[in-house]
Amino acid sequence: MRLDLDGRVVAWNRAAARILGSRSKLASGAPFIDAIVDRDGWPVLLARAINGERTEGFHIEVQQGNGRNIPVVIALVPLRDERDRTVGLSLVLRDLSEQVFAQQTLAESERRVTRAEALALTGSFVVDVHGSAQWSAGMYRIHGTDPAQFTVTLADHLGLVLEQDRGRVSKALEHAMSGEVPPGVDHRVRHTDGTVTWVFMAVEPRLDARGQILGVSGVCQDITARMASETALHDALRREQAVSDELRRVDALKDEFLATVSHELRTPLTSIAGFAALLRQAAPERADLVEPIERNAGEMHRLIQHLLDQARLESGRVILEPTQFVLADAVRSVVANTATLLGQTTVFVDIAPDITVVMDVDGFGHILRNLLGNAAKHAGGATIVVSAQVTDGTVIVSVADEGPGIAPEHQEHLFDPFFQVPGEYRSVRGTGLGLAIVRRYVELQGGKVWCESTFGSGATFYFTIPTPQSDSP
Repeated sequence: MRLDLDGRVVAWNRAAARILGSRSKLASGAPFIDAIVDRDGWPVLLARAINGERTEGFHIEVQQGNGRNIPVVIALVPLRDERDRTVGLSLVLRDLSEQVFAQQTLAESERRVTRAEALALTGSFVVDVHGSAQWSAGMYRIHGTDPAQFTVTLADHLGLVLEQDRGRVSKALEHAMSGEVPPGVDHRVRHTDGTVTWVFMAVEPRLDARGQILGVSGVCQDITARMASETALHDALRREQAVSDELRRVDALKDEFLATVSHELRTPLTSIAGFAALLRQAAPERADLVEPIERNAGEMHRLIQHLLDQARLESGRVILEPTQFVLADAVRSVVANTATLLGQTTVFVDIAPDITVVMDVDGFGHILRNLLGNAAKHAGGATIVVSAQVTDGTVIVSVADEGPGIAPEHQEHLFDPFFQVPGEYRSVRGTGLGLAIVRRYVELQGGKVWCESTFGSGATFYFTIPTPQSDSP
């Protein structure tokens, strides 16, 4: 099972699903703590793992989907990127129900214990204070040895461990012999055929009735598959990071390209608009020819401005300076400055004169100009109504038109970059960026934006802005 740094489930395999049950309330994004019965130790364990500490052999109880509590032992391993930063957690669960049941029912047959070990890829062992040992069948299987040809002693056991890991295993056994319960140890063992297996060992002291140490007992588990999964996961994370870095680089190039192209287009466009104005003065009788030049130049200017706005927003270069102002006055100012864009469309402002808001003035202008321009394109010359109401300390501004309306299946995509409603709206030119720019400016100032429309009956766009907070006495 993979967790994020908040302890939420990112992914889990079939084995985890079997442990927690098919009806478990856990799902992608759910906190794993929801499945734990006694949750006291989990926050500390999670914090240690985030700080880079690997925890093995931690016992908890989890609740299955059917409501049954089962004991499990977990291993919580931090996942690191190439900079050695913890980027996630790997949680390995092992169901202890069979082992607990076997301990509670001493009359169980050796066949059942052996079968349980085989299913769990585990084995158990005991070592006395003189170094003599006893192994279960699972231990022989894990270590790749034949019971008929291998005499078990502590020295023989350590002899199977790779030299690089032998010191850690020996130290854990020494601590257990002295009465301590050491942390679990991951190590490698070499089989007689030369293959290497990863093994997890948990060991603890064995005491008599008087508390005297008789030796140690322990459990080993074949974790080769888990280690391979961790390696594969690390490789996948490295590849994902490389792809993410490349996407950011490409995205930055795209933003730079948009900004550069848009800027370079403005220079010749300014000349076209200037010469069109001179031509209108010099030959007023040819106004019918000048008008489409000016209209298309204006439309092109708006398209370029949309590209520039989008590039600035995506690159994070927009700096907002919230200011308190009277809403009705600001709306009328934007309407007056948008007269060319509105054409013959009438805008009716229905806002109480005492409503004040706190917002970046330029950002507010971008929002309202884009909403008015969008409404004017589709209103067919009908009146646009801008109104506002105050609800629970928030001002809700609406821009309503009497256009063809928007079908429900298109409304959820209206604020996506480059989205344009098909059908009747396709006859209207645009970049598909206006509403995306509106949403970004609204969200940057702590508000939200949405649309309500019935197909064939116009559309109303809403956005929220905060009201100024009065000083406490």
